[in-house]
Amino acid sequence: MMILINDLLDLSKLETRKREYVFTENDVFEIVNKNIARLSHQLEEKEISIIIAQSTMSTKVICDRGTISQVIQNILSNSIQFSEKSRRIFISFDSKDLSFAGRQEEPTTLSLLVSIKDEGPGVPGDELNTVFDKFVQSSKTKTGAGGTGLGLAICKGIIKAHNGKIWAENNPEGGATFSFVLPYEQEIG
Repeated sequence: MMILINDLLDLSKLETRKREYVFTENDVFEIVNKNIARLSHQLEEKEISIIIAQSTMSTKVICDRGTISQVIQNILSNSIQFSEKSRRIFISFDSKDLSFAGRQEEPTTLSLLVSIKDEGPGVPGDELNTVFDKFVQSSKTKTGAGGTGLGLAICKGIIKAHNGKIWAENNPEGGATFSFVLPYEQEIG
């Protein structure tokens, strides 16, 4: 019940734009590792291994550390929750040009791409966009594993507030990849 209340409060703050962010330089690689340590009990319980690809580019961005940690924890928790025992989760970092408005004339900004790939059930193709809506869970993951259907909606709000993008796609070999991009620089003001 407390998780639901906290999720509703987070969502309310995002929707009313009352959530306060403290943008400073943070290493997303470090945030990922801290979340892996925080989730180590669940990983050990399900014998799930995490494989982090070596990154050649900087993983430092201007962001709000707490909320980006919340995004990573949510995606990792979902990957663990919906993966069967003895599976793997792959995490990779890359750079990507991000257009804020998606129009040709708008400038692009170099951004950090974070991808979390699991070997779970995947997301039905017609649900890949709606899985980020409030109170929505994929029909493939309605296994009684719990969840409020708010976590990914909160992630979407946080990434949007960071001028980034978040999306999901299915892997050809099964499972899903949840990715988000964060601009390396933010206007702090």
